[in-house]
Amino acid sequence: MKTERRLRLFIVARIVVTLLFLVSVLVLKVQDPEAIENTAFRGIVLLMASSCFFSAASLAALRRKRWQLSLTYLQIFWDLLFVTLLLLFTDGIASPYSFLYLLAIMNAALLLSRREALYTAALSGILFGAMVDLQYYGLLDKVGLSPLSALQRGSVVIFYTIFLHLTGFIVTAFITGYLTERARSSEDALRVSQVNYEELQRLHSSIVQHLTNGLMTVTRDGSIRVFNPYLERLTGISQEDAYDKACHIIFPHVPWGEQSLSQPQQGEFCYRTASVEPLIIGYRTMPFCDVLGEPAGMIVTIRNLTDSKQLELALKRQDRLAALGELAARMAHEIRNPLAAISGS
Repeated sequence: MKTERRLRLFIVARIVVTLLFLVSVLVLKVQDPEAIENTAFRGIVLLMASSCFFSAASLAALRRKRWQLSLTYLQIFWDLLFVTLLLLFTDGIASPYSFLYLLAIMNAALLLSRREALYTAALSGILFGAMVDLQYYGLLDKVGLSPLSALQRGSVVIFYTIFLHLTGFIVTAFITGYLTERARSSEDALRVSQVNYEELQRLHSSIVQHLTNGLMTVTRDGSIRVFNPYLERLTGISQEDAYDKACHIIFPHVPWGEQSLSQPQQGEFCYRTASVEPLIIGYRTMPFCDVLGEPAGMIVTIRNLTDSKQLELALKRQDRLAALGELAARMAHEIRNPLAAISGS
């Protein structure tokens, strides 16, 4: 998938998720006004609105090709800022949304590379650790984040929480980056293989279309698959009409059976059509196998031998006439000698 399309899908997905989250917060606030404090509620709504506005602006700016890489990095920084602010509005260390850092890390791996994913993981750990430490020491009380949740856990639990999150961030970055690189390598290899296959298919089609002899491929059950233009002109039957038709219906004299699927066959036969005189046709069959080595059908090459046979007959006739002429000359010579002797005496 192209980077621009991937980035566009990512931004659209963020808008959808943000709107769903905003709707869920509004529903929760309506059903239970005490579930979310007014300050936190206003902050969350403002954050969601800002995210939608930023995403819409990013989609508009994505039309500029030269801004694509800068926009990609900007998306990652915005995600980290978004998650950090969301944690500030939802009780910091006690917030259930710290897992969103993992999504930002995975997005960095998908949009950029494993190195950027590791950088994002390190930055996520720094932001999360700094927020928890500031909450623990009461430095975020002025922005509405009470230190009570952090103090209740104690310094040891806080250190363990930060360490656990940082480890999870790094492991996620490494695994996601590795899988993304493998997927991109497979995608590139598939693209190259597809291009090679298309080139090979065009070459095969060109060769089949311009052959000066007839070429027909027949499956194991005797159904025709390839029927090149030479055979179309010879028989008056198109490729579409010949496709999947039994071989013996069009060419009843071409041998078919286990013997033809195991070894090459060749021969000649007289082919009659309604529009032309009977034709002398020569054929040669060559069996082919599938990927498992099992007989899959045969390739039949067909050639119109009428002209060559007529030329051969004409040459033989000329040879016979030449032989008769030579015989007549010798007989005349033999007769002339006795007559000359008689007339001389």
